[in-house]
Amino acid sequence: MFYVGILASIVAFLSWNSGVSIVGAAKSGIFLNLLPVFATLFATTFTKESLLWYQFVGGCIVIIGVLLSSKTSPKVE
Repeated sequence: MFYVGILASIVAFLSWNSGVSIVGAAKSGIFLNLLPVFATLFATTFTKESLLWYQFVGGCIVIIGVLLSSKTSPKVE
């Protein structure tokens, strides 16, 4: 209850808002797609759930998409 009530609700919200103010909304919005990846990672770590092949493939696709979309494009002069 302490984790859900204090850490996940308040601390995570404040951390996300401070990160958005530093990086900007457009750049930080890309990283919202990583939430299911971290949820799966935490579920397999803390609750000993099994990781299925399609979850692994989906996580890899999400990570590749985040990396590609956060990559800076070369400047054309």
